[in-house]
Amino acid sequence: MTKEMTTDCRGVVIPEKRTFFTADLHWGDERLHLFHRPFKSAADFVSKIIENWNNVVGPGDEVYVLGDVVVDLDWLEYLKLLNGTKHLVKGNYDTFGDDLYSEYFTRVGDEYFIDIENKEGDGLPRHVHLVHYPTKSTPDELNLVGHIHQAWCVQKNMINVGLDPWHFTPVSTEQINLCYKQICG
Repeated sequence: MTKEMTTDCRGVVIPEKRTFFTADLHWGDERLHLFHRPFKSAADFVSKIIENWNNVVGPGDEVYVLGDVVVDLDWLEYLKLLNGTKHLVKGNYDTFGDDLYSEYFTRVGDEYFIDIENKEGDGLPRHVHLVHYPTKSTPDELNLVGHIHQAWCVQKNMINVGLDPWHFTPVSTEQINLCYKQICG
């Protein structure tokens, strides 16, 4: 008996365990106008993020948050409402100490190099660099970054996975692969 596979709207098979990326949550930051975020309050913003996140991320999925999680520690508890196993790449607002973040994230670091899933021979990179700051990107790698909010979405070897350009929703590996094909294909 074979297991039925799930596909997206383009017919691409969606793996059982998926990987997602996001950045720049800034939970607890009432300065929504600075980032052109169309919400009445920080609480409204967080509610929308939780809804969007849990609509795409399942309990068994992995999510890499590329920095700037909270600006107010009172908002950390809300991370427990988010599906998936979470990993943190620290950003400029993530200064409360690794021990504190380790309660909410499986791993906490300044950068990661990971392999992402894609089809054999499709020309996509398997190895990607995850870092908060675009200025700390690696020239010969595909870099997934945050920090810049909606300033840009893609560069030659970088994809901004921040919440702002992705409609306040984590970005899937499938979306990363599609973006990469469009900018480098």
